Formats: sequence, C-alpha cells, structure tokens
Amino acid sequence: MNLIKDTWNKEDKDLFQTYLKSFENKEKQEWSRNLIKTELPVLAIKYPIMKEIIKEISKGNYLEFLDLMIWEYYENTAINGFLITKIKDFKTMKKYLDIYSKKADNWATCDLLSFNVKRKRRGIF
Repeated sequence: MNLIKDTWNKEDKDLFQTYLKSFENKEKQEWSRNLIKTELPVLAIKYPIMKEIIKEISKGNYLEFLDLMIWEYYENTAINGFLITKIKDFKTMKKYLDIYSKKADNWATCDLLSFNVKRKRRGIF
C-alpha cells in the first residue's frame, strides 16, 4: 500500500486497516495484550514494521491521516501517537494530543510520546 499520500479519505481508512491487519502476529497477541494492558484489540505487529509504516505516512500529509481518527487497534493508537510527536506547530500538536489523551489507555501509548521542547516554546506551557 502506498502510505505517502497528499490526501487521505474514508476509502483509504478501510484499505489501511486491511493493510495493517496483514501484519497481524496471532501467536504474540495474547502475550502483547497482557504486557501492554490495553482494552483495545492487539495485532502484535513487530516494531520495525510499525516504524516503517510511521516513516512512510510521515513523508506525506500525516495530519490528514490523523484526521481519519483510526483508533480500532492498539497499533492505530501507537501510530497516531508517533505521528503526533512529529508535529512542529504547538497548537496543532495540542489539538491532536487532546484527542490522543482520551484514547491512550495504557503505559505503552504514553511511553512512546517524545517531544522536543525548544527554549522559545517553554513559555507556552
């Protein structure tokens, strides 16, 4: 699937979910769910695959991808979280982070967030 897109639409949402499910690791699902402690279904996709998916999406219009509001699986939440950390504009980041904070239900989705707070932004908090 081409993940570098200028425009994401509802049809892409379904295609993306099918694509993501193609990496499902049924043998590791229960172990992953127990480790992560999430209420969401877990596909147990290996991290290098997730990293590559995130990298490809971020080369395109990843804000439009975030606007699709895909939260079905733990992996969707993780992908959204990693993409949110790439947003440079603070107000835009905060908008998506507010939504994300209501969806993140476990330590892993909190732990993956990493922000580069520059000196000039410190007064915003």
